[in-house]
Amino acid sequence: MNCHVMIVEDDLGIRETLSDLLDSCGYKVSEAINGKDAWDQLSSGSSLPDLVITDIMMPIMDGARLLELIKTDISLYQIPVIMLTAKVEHEVRSKSLEIGASAYITKPFEADDLLFHIDCQINLSNLLKWSQFDEINSSLALKHYIFISDLNRAIGENIHDTSLSCIANSLGISTSGLQKKIKQYTNHTFSDYLKRYKLSKAKALLQSGKCNVSQSSYLSGFKNLAHFSDSFKTQFGLSPSKIVVHT
Repeated sequence: MNCHVMIVEDDLGIRETLSDLLDSCGYKVSEAINGKDAWDQLSSGSSLPDLVITDIMMPIMDGARLLELIKTDISLYQIPVIMLTAKVEHEVRSKSLEIGASAYITKPFEADDLLFHIDCQINLSNLLKWSQFDEINSSLALKHYIFISDLNRAIGENIHDTSLSCIANSLGISTSGLQKKIKQYTNHTFSDYLKRYKLSKAKALLQSGKCNVSQSSYLSGFKNLAHFSDSFKTQFGLSPSKIVVHT
């Protein structure tokens, strides 16, 4: 089943651009023209999205209020929310992150950057053991978010040297501590999580149309093209060249 992404944007041109991009990448897309429209769809309980992308500045109900409603609803709070905006004031950004925003992307955005964030957040929401929450625990959820965000940043900054010791050193923790946290927060080993990260990055690069298979493999930290192709097919069910063809 294709992942479902809801786009909440009052600007018709941007909304159509996002919809066309995600549709071309195989996502199921639904649209809302403002926060209230999105909330009406979400609260109806039918066909809930796997992820929400929302602008901040919108009439009737803005993205910040929509985020607050989502993150305080027991049936919706686990849905990742990416904030898309032309300008982010520090106070608004900090408050939204505390409430539970998964990421901020500034307009104008790069297609591969947006696609990578979408893929990472959907994978993360599947990896995190949400079943352990008997009720909303914003403090624990925030710890999850901060750790995974820092981990992703460390991997991205050291994409060509992603050894356990290098990533642990970048995060300022021991190798055993890093392994323990990854297992605790994602139920995956370090090597499994690293492979998923690299493959998600490669997929986003291919879907953006900016890189060929060889370039995507290299920029995602793979050293062997054949190994990359085999891993990609195992993870996504088709070869990386098929992603290029269908983009």
